[in-house]
Amino acid sequence: MDQLQAQNVRSSITIVGSSMSGRDLVPSEVARALGDTSKIAPDTLPPNTATEAQTADPFIKNVSVGGGGQTTVVERWLLEEVVPRIHPQRIIWGVSTLDFNSARRESTIDRYNNARQTRVGALGDADQSLASFSALAKNRAALRDPYGMLKVLTGADLSTRLPNRSQPRAASFDLGYKPLPPAKLKKMQLREIAYARDVQLRGYSLGREELDAFRRTLRRLKALKTEAAVVLMPVTQGYIDAHPHGARDFNEWRTRVTAVAESEGVVVLDRTRSMPDTAFRDAEHLLVPQARDFSLEVATELKRQGW
Repeated sequence: MDQLQAQNVRSSITIVGSSMSGRDLVPSEVARALGDTSKIAPDTLPPNTATEAQTADPFIKNVSVGGGGQTTVVERWLLEEVVPRIHPQRIIWGVSTLDFNSARRESTIDRYNNARQTRVGALGDADQSLASFSALAKNRAALRDPYGMLKVLTGADLSTRLPNRSQPRAASFDLGYKPLPPAKLKKMQLREIAYARDVQLRGYSLGREELDAFRRTLRRLKALKTEAAVVLMPVTQGYIDAHPHGARDFNEWRTRVTAVAESEGVVVLDRTRSMPDTAFRDAEHLLVPQARDFSLEVATELKRQGW
């Protein structure tokens, strides 16, 4: 995101969400379907002091967060980093039950919330202020390690161990997943479904905090005059069955999330079962050709609805 801002890039449509959005919503296919709507009129660009020239990026940007796209993280990532830096006019937000699971704990979530520049509250403010003028505070993560301490004392700056910005794996996704032999693909799918059941969806509960963050984000985008669309991302039947109460949990999530988005005047595309299980590499990520097809389908429907 720092690089995009430094290059003065503007994105007319930005895709955000978890790795499902990162892998399965392909910017080039979305741009192909929407045509000229992926371009920003030069006179609508917000001012940017980075350079005198202002560039409308001809490609739609995918800045999804991998490894923990909770709505509470996406809210901050989108509103604190993405919107102020590349000023998207429209947002496509891909979501699934993982993003609303109050029991889910991922390292990406903790890293984002605890990194120096994204830590909130009085302690976060104090940390940022102290690190700005104290080498001891800036390098404290390294100083806990004797070997690191030696490096600091000899002049090395190891402050990146506690980065100024968190490092969600964003804007660097490859398109879909390459095909696998049928036997290997089946084994992969079974393993990933077990992982979803035992780790990602263990103790699944539709979280009030996650729903509130979702609603707040949509309202804030509306206040900023940034149009949004929500896509309920496709998953396998095995993924649905991996919830503690199976389809009951999944359908409750679909109903609640759709109601929240529609109450905020946001377009909702429910594509949860739009792809056959054979289209997936694992429980929730599509193979390459199917990712292209899915992206084109989503963009075509958005165009039909006025995008």
